[in-house]
Amino acid sequence: MDHPETPPPNPAVAHRRKKRAAAHRLADDASAVSPAEPAAFVHDLVPAGPPRLVESAAEVEALAAQLAEEPLVAFDTEFIGEETFRPRVCLVQIATSRAIALVDPLRLRHEAGHAALERLFTAIASSGLRTLVHAGYHDVEALRLGGGGLVENLVDTQVAAAMVGLPWPSSLATVLEHLVGHRPAKGHTFTDWDARPLSPRQLGYAADDVRYLPLAWHRLETELAARGRLAWALEESASLMQEGPFDPQPQVKRIARGDLVGAVNRAVVTELVSERYALAQRQNLPPRAALPDAVLAEIAKARPATVAALRSVRGIPGATVREGAERLVAAVARALAAPPQPDPLGELLAFWRVREQVETAWPRLRARCAELELAAELVIVRSTFTRWFGREIALRQGFEGPETIGESRESPFAASSWREAALGEFVRSLRAEIPPPPAGETPPSARQRRRRRAR
Repeated sequence: MDHPETPPPNPAVAHRRKKRAAAHRLADDASAVSPAEPAAFVHDLVPAGPPRLVESAAEVEALAAQLAEEPLVAFDTEFIGEETFRPRVCLVQIATSRAIALVDPLRLRHEAGHAALERLFTAIASSGLRTLVHAGYHDVEALRLGGGGLVENLVDTQVAAAMVGLPWPSSLATVLEHLVGHRPAKGHTFTDWDARPLSPRQLGYAADDVRYLPLAWHRLETELAARGRLAWALEESASLMQEGPFDPQPQVKRIARGDLVGAVNRAVVTELVSERYALAQRQNLPPRAALPDAVLAEIAKARPATVAALRSVRGIPGATVREGAERLVAAVARALAAPPQPDPLGELLAFWRVREQVETAWPRLRARCAELELAAELVIVRSTFTRWFGREIALRQGFEGPETIGESRESPFAASSWREAALGEFVRSLRAEIPPPPAGETPPSARQRRRRRAR
């Protein structure tokens, strides 16, 4: 397993490190003032006692062999994510119903230690072992990059909890309090996990992140099975943990606001976000450290055509100017050279009649999710529902044809998915209730809608 060194000083990285150190001191100070811990929850599935610290290759190998005899394992990592492109794993927590082990990868830098970690991660990812995580995307990523590959039998208890009536997303503490009436102590969430030695409070916090997962899953599995949703939880857990290609759009949506509204500006921001991602990967920095959002927005507004013009934008980190200036200028040029991509469906969604009907249907879908005790935010995000339902309204009421806004779809969900099984019939009933266009009224053209919006 690769343990990248901390990159050269970067203002954004240094600022986050100071905040992390301050949070660490605050947690320790709070511990000194109020050392009392909540009483441990005693149960056969909750391993009692302090965790075992694993710091040698031989101990890691022994732990991997022990897991072959277990039916399930709880897995978590503590990492520092603001200094490198991939989060730097500083501690690996493993629990069964009988014991907890904390593996220190920072003590395993030699070749034998790396090989032992790979074998441990391969054992955890094995199909013969059910692997439990909570909000585990980065934890599963550490397994994959550490040599374990894709986890074959995965459960994310955050996903499972959202299918038995808890909100999405729910913290582990919230899930445990709901399931067993016990809320573990917190405090070292954002702390110096790469400092050695780790304090007893840090070790206790890390252990509690896996200590209760076997019991939590036991309760959740029983509830899911009773509701016929166990397969749903396994399906969604697996899909959420898979790494797909980089999607710039969530970052574009965050950055392209205010002065940057418009198709051309959005295209410029999209190109810059994609180039920033590639640059951050080369520099081994988080994207925002390689180029902060505010500075990226200023570049998009300035639209520099030369490296000299780019250098006039304030706030660009020196390393980014040295290594990526020409690429950033080229990204702007690509965006400006390409014709703006029309979004006829987006224009339709801004029209009052379509917007009004979507605004009526969305609360009804959320209410139906609440009746089924499914977290609506897990089922579908509002923007996805809006674009699906808005298209159906437009086609029903004669606004545009499939050649401009796409084909009609009875449901926004994949045909064989758990979402379709849970809510397919309901969303089809919403679609069936879309009224026809008012008699004698001709829907406004796209040009007319643009004129009305401009007034």
